Amino acid sequence: MSSDSRTRSFPWHTIVIGVLTVGLVAIFLRTIDLHEAWNAVLHAHPGWIAAALVVTFQTYLLRAWRWQALLVPIGRAGYRNAFRTTVIGFATTFLLPGRIGEVLRPYLLARAEGFNPAAVLRRSSSNACWISCASSCSLPTSS
Repeated sequence: MSSDSRTRSFPWHTIVIGVLTVGLVAIFLRTIDLHEAWNAVLHAHPGWIAAALVVTFQTYLLRAWRWQALLVPIGRAGYRNAFRTTVIGFATTFLLPGRIGEVLRPYLLARAEGFNPAAVLRRSSSNACWISCASSCSLPTSS
């Protein structure tokens, strides 16, 4: 065996995530009326669907740019990697329980850019804390 060839371990984590995703989607689909849901999609206004897609795409673009700005103290992150990992992270958060995408996103970006994953996760966590504090400070209080 040459030094260039690498042995690859069996991707258990991919299989577990896939099975978990399929199971959770199946549970979700059991609880809704698929005929009614499909009927709602068919009768939805195309303009509203297009607007929702545009706004969603723009938020991903802005979040990727924010990721680049957050990581300046660590190093320069490429926009393409920041965008790609942002979309992957949100897709994971939407599909799997426990907001796993919030941890996966910094890990994947660190790996893609060659950064220390712990440092990127620290920056992500501190940013989340600041956003939570700012959000809770701006909430109206009842008297």
